[in-house]
Amino acid sequence: MSFVWNKFGTLISSRINDRYVTIENDKGQLLQMSVKRYGASATRMHEKASALIGESVTVRTSQNTALWDASDWFSGIKKG
Repeated sequence: MSFVWNKFGTLISSRINDRYVTIENDKGQLLQMSVKRYGASATRMHEKASALIGESVTVRTSQNTALWDASDWFSGIKKG
């Protein structure tokens, strides 16, 4: 199973609760990351995403923990 990077558009929000990090783009699309599965990495991802709000971003999807839907979940984010 490998990583795939896809353009996500302009990031408008990053939220975190006890279950998920949720990011949203300017088209209203949402992607999530499991806090339970990724732990401290999820908190760092939220901090990284928060710093990218207003920027065009690319998100990483992978199916390295299960065969989940890549249109719902993300595992990385970067500017560009």
